[in-house]
Amino acid sequence: MSAKGKRLLVLLVAILALGVGGLALAAFNGDPTPEEILTRAVETLDAAQD
Repeated sequence: MSAKGKRLLVLLVAILALGVGGLALAAFNGDPTPEEILTRAVETLDAAQD
């Protein structure tokens, strides 16, 4: 698989993880603020690229 394909796969997995995390956060702690969503997205992408 090419580097571009791997990067796309990592991005898709990160988006799915963010969606699941967002649903769990909304279910347990009420609706997250936009800042919390962005912070979680950046952390997820950083972790996925390591």
